[in-house]
This record gives sequence, structure tokens and C-alpha cells, in this order.
Amino acid sequence: MKKFQNLNVRIEFGKNLSRILFSSGQTQKFIQFVKKTPHTGSRYDYEKYFNEKRVRDTPYLRMKFPIIEHLPEYGISWDQQRKVKKTWFNPPKLKDEIEITNWYKKKMVEMSLLHNVKEWQNLNE
Repeated sequence: MKKFQNLNVRIEFGKNLSRILFSSGQTQKFIQFVKKTPHTGSRYDYEKYFNEKRVRDTPYLRMKFPIIEHLPEYGISWDQQRKVKKTWFNPPKLKDEIEITNWYKKKMVEMSLLHNVKEWQNLNE
């Protein structure tokens, strides 16, 4: 997720996700998916439901990035340290049509391209 450290971006992402999950008319399909699909954290969890079969052309994320343990933070909550903005309560900025599959496929192509460029750079060092 781009700009994850920006609280405004995270809140907008949460509002968008909430709308997709609970206001898109797809809630029952999401519940079916969760009940039917064992969660492994792998892309394959949902790629296996695509009509066309994918061949892995990018590395496993857990092989490229370290597992980061997130410990709970104790002390003052973030919302006690800063003012809650009124704009955070505005409806999310989303298109009427939500097409997750095509968006996902485009992201996979982007990640594959970036991976291949990085691999090419490493070979040419």
C-alpha cells in the first residue's frame, strides 16, 4: 500500500475496504470465501478461483521480505495524541463499479515487471 505511514491514507483505505466488504452487495460472497478458503497468507488463496490458471512468475513474498513481528504498543492511543478530522467521516472516494479482479491482475503485472527489472539490474552489476 502506497503511503501507508500517512494516517489519512490509511483511514481512506479502511473506508474503501469497508464499503467494498459491507456496502457493495457482495458481503455474502466474502463470507462464503472466508468460510470455504483456508487462509495461508498466499496469493494462491484467491488466485485458485480465477477462471484462467496462473503460473507463478514472482517470488513468494515471504521469501523476499522478512517476517516482521508487530508488538502491541501500550500508552496513549493515537487518537488521544491528535485531533480526529471531520473529513475522516466523509464517505469514501470510490467509483460506483468495483472490479477487484482486473485491478489485482494489473498489480500482479506491475509487480512482475518490477521484479524482472530488479533481477536484470542485479545481473548487470
